[in-house]
Amino acid sequence: MGQPEYDKTEEPLIDQLVAMGWKHVRGGPPGEPATLASASGRTSFTQVVYEDRFRDAVARLNPAPRADGGRTWLSPGQLDHLLARIKGTAPGQGLPGRGAAGNREATDMLRNGINARTVPGWTPENPEHIRLVDWDGEFGPVGKGESEGSARGNDLLAVSQFRVERKGAKPVTPDLVLFVNGLPWVVIECKAPC
Repeated sequence: MGQPEYDKTEEPLIDQLVAMGWKHVRGGPPGEPATLASASGRTSFTQVVYEDRFRDAVARLNPAPRADGGRTWLSPGQLDHLLARIKGTAPGQGLPGRGAAGNREATDMLRNGINARTVPGWTPENPEHIRLVDWDGEFGPVGKGESEGSARGNDLLAVSQFRVERKGAKPVTPDLVLFVNGLPWVVIECKAPC
């Protein structure tokens, strides 16, 4: 017997996202709790950011100003600093989970990028702006032989049955979570049609 919620809503949405260039990962069987974090490419159910995907995407979106084979000018330490800033865990940012002000700050970083002068290790020969998202399609659509889920220069990932374990609360498992450059942007709970 089929599962109407999955068959009529979730699966068609996943198919549409894949057709639009998103990579899909199944975190668990449809309609059942996820039991292995590794099924969704994570080390634990408390992990809500794909850190390597973030670092790789930000590095790709910020190539060195010189003809350097497309390599980034950002060091691994600078990429870690940017990740900590967007997560709200960088030194001097206060406590993570800082409410509406923190959400506004993160949204501003995603929309406008980050002033590179505020990143440790910046030098004048490097660009003054760091992109976290390819809003303008400057890095173009994915070329032949490039990885799926990288349309417009961004890393696009849809994870179904994305279980999250939280301190002092029951685990939650949204039907689908959409990630852009390793960061969760959209949470979708599918419902069966009436």
